[in-house]
Amino acid sequence: MTSQTIVIGTGLAGLTTTSTLLTHHIPVLLLDRASKPGGNSIKASSGINAAPTRYQLEPDTISAFQYDTILSAGVPYTSASVVERTRREKLIDTLTTKSADALYWLTDDIGVDLSRVARLGGHSVSRTHRGAGKGTPGYEIIKGLLGRVSEDKNCRMEVGRRVTRILREGGEGRVVGVEYTVTDGEEGGNQTKTETAYGPVVVASGGFAGDARGLLAQYRPDLEGIPSTNEQREGTQPLLQEVGAAVVDMEQVQVHPTGFVGGKEEEAETMVKILAAEALRGEGGILVLGDGRRFVNELETREKVTGEVMGQAKKLPTKARQWDVKLVLDEGAAAALQSHLGFYMWKGLIKKTTVGELEEMSALKGTLREYADVVAGKKQDEFGRQSFGNWTLREVKPESVVYVGKVTPVVHFTMGGVVINERSQVLDGQGQPIPGLYAAGEITGGLHGQNRLGGSSLLECAVFGRIAGEEAAAYYQGLKETYRNLAGGGKLSSFPTSDQTTVLLWYHEPSCRDTQSSVLGLIDDGRINPGLFSSVNARETGRVVSGPALSRRHPNVAREGEGQPHRRWADFSGRAKHKSPSEPAKIGPIASIPCILSVKGPMPVSAHFLVLLGLPVFTTWASSIPLLTDVGGATKLGLSIFLSSDPDFPSQSAALFKYGRDTSKLDTLTNREKAPSP
Repeated sequence: MTSQTIVIGTGLAGLTTTSTLLTHHIPVLLLDRASKPGGNSIKASSGINAAPTRYQLEPDTISAFQYDTILSAGVPYTSASVVERTRREKLIDTLTTKSADALYWLTDDIGVDLSRVARLGGHSVSRTHRGAGKGTPGYEIIKGLLGRVSEDKNCRMEVGRRVTRILREGGEGRVVGVEYTVTDGEEGGNQTKTETAYGPVVVASGGFAGDARGLLAQYRPDLEGIPSTNEQREGTQPLLQEVGAAVVDMEQVQVHPTGFVGGKEEEAETMVKILAAEALRGEGGILVLGDGRRFVNELETREKVTGEVMGQAKKLPTKARQWDVKLVLDEGAAAALQSHLGFYMWKGLIKKTTVGELEEMSALKGTLREYADVVAGKKQDEFGRQSFGNWTLREVKPESVVYVGKVTPVVHFTMGGVVINERSQVLDGQGQPIPGLYAAGEITGGLHGQNRLGGSSLLECAVFGRIAGEEAAAYYQGLKETYRNLAGGGKLSSFPTSDQTTVLLWYHEPSCRDTQSSVLGLIDDGRINPGLFSSVNARETGRVVSGPALSRRHPNVAREGEGQPHRRWADFSGRAKHKSPSEPAKIGPIASIPCILSVKGPMPVSAHFLVLLGLPVFTTWASSIPLLTDVGGATKLGLSIFLSSDPDFPSQSAALFKYGRDTSKLDTLTNREKAPSP
C-alpha cells in the first residue's frame, strides 16, 4: 500500500480539491459511493456566483456580495454568539473575496465558458455566471475537471466505494485515513470487502437532503412527504461526528420553490424531482397560481418564495405533498435559456403553447399584460420585482407564444453540516481543528445560515475545495513519512523521533504593539496550526515568541537575560531551556532577536519544518510545511519560526542570520552541511 491524500466525493468540491492536490504532485485516492462521478454538482443548472468579474455588465463589489449573503443568512447569523458570528463572517468573507479568483480558475485554467451573467433571487445585482453554449454550468464544470484529474497518473478514482469509518489515532488525535467497502464478484455472487487507505482526509460528500428516513427525519420531520431533487442516500455527517467533528445549523434545510411536477401521473407521484432552475426566473420567467394570477416577487430569496407558494397555492391531490403552481416564460426568456429549455422540453416538463390555448388559466392574459407594462417601465411591480431578464413580450395576444411548466416546492439543499473554519479545517466541539481532516461543499455548515443564495453552492465548492486542497497538500507534505509508515503496516507511535527538538523563535518587528495578544490571537484563530506541534503547547509557543517584544520596545540585539523568553517559557512549561547566540544578529535593515530553545520530549521527524515568512518557503533536511498559512497576518507580526531535530541546528541557524534574505546561500542547509559561523 502507498500513502496519499484521500478525497471523499466526486462533485465540484471533491474534484476541485483533487485538482489542487495534483498541482502539488501529491497522490490522491478519490472515492465516491455513487456508480458515476459528478455528485449533485453535475446537475447544477443556474450557475456560479462571483463578484466583481470581467463578465458583469453592471457594477458590483465584494461588499455588496457579502451584504446579500449575510442578509440571506438571517437568524442563525444575527443571533449567533460573538465567537460563532466571527467564524461565520470569516467564511462569508472567504467565499466572497475569493469568488472572482475561483471563477477565473474555472474559465482560464479549466477552460469552462461562464461568460453569461444573470440575476437570481436574493441578489442585488446580476452576478450568477453560466455559459452561452448548450451544456448547463454544472455539467460543463464537472466535465472539465474530470478531464483534468483523470489525465493525471497521481489520481486514482474509485466509484461505488462507501466510506464506513474515518481513522483517528496518535497523541494529537490526528486523522490518518479511512476504511471503505468494495463490492466484487459476478452478479448473484457479489462479496463485500473492507479496504483501508492512509493519508489526510478531505470530505466533500454533499448534504443530507436525500436522507429522508435518517437525518431529515431527525432534524426536520415537518418536511416529510415533500419531494426532493436528491437521490435517496444517507448523509455522511455522522461519519465525521464519530471522530469528534461538531455540527451546526442541521435544522436549516432549503426547500427550493420550483421542482418540476411532471406531466405524466407516475411522474407527478415520484418523490425525486428535476429542479426547475432559478435561472428560468432570473431571465424573466414568472410564477402563477392555477388560475394564472401572479402572487410573488420571483426574485426574492428561495425561502420567501417557497413560503408564498405554500401559503397561497392550492395543494395537489397527490400522495406527495405538492402545490399547484405554473412557471411561465415568453420567447425572449426561453431564447436566453436554450441550454436548459431543450432538455426540459425533451423530458416533457415544459411545453410550448399560446396564450389562447390556456383557457383554464382564466387570469393569465391579464397577468401577462400587467407584467409586460411593468417590464416596459409603464408601472411599478406590485410585488417589488426590479429585474426582468430577457422578457420581451410587450403586446399580449391569443397567438402569443409562451412556455409553461408545472412546478412545486422541493427539498433541495442542507445549509447545516460539520463545522469548519476559513481554512476548511474540520473543528471539534471546542472549536479546535482536527488535524488531518478537512471538508468542503454541502457537507459543511454555518456559511449560508437559514438560506443559501442561488449560485453560491457551486461557488462554495470551488472556493473551499481549493483551500482544502492547499491545506491538505501542506499537511501531507509535512507528514507523508507518517502515512507511508502506516500504509506499510506501522503504527503512529513507532515513528522515528528525536529526544530533543530545537526551536528557533525569531521576532523582527519592533514597532508592533501588544505582540503577545496578537500572536496568541493567531493561535486562537487557527493561523498557527497547533496540530503540527507534538510536544509544544501552541499557546505557550505564542507567549515565548512574544516575550522579547514585551520586554524591549526597540530591540536591536539579543543579550543573555534581557528580554529573553527563557524564564517565561519555564514558567509555563518547565520543559525547556534557553540558549543565547554569542553575537548580535541582524537581518538586512530589520533588527532581530533570535532565541534558540530546546524543547524536551519527542517530536515526529516527519513533522519538522522550516518557515521563512517574507522569504520563499524552501525544503530543508526535513519535509517543508507552512506553520503560518495566513502569511499576510503573520508578516505584520514579523514572526518566523524554525523547528528541527538536527543536533547541528544552532550552528546551522547562524547561516540564516548571516545570509538574511539571500536564499541562494542557504544551500548548505538543504545539503545537511554545517553552516559557517557569522
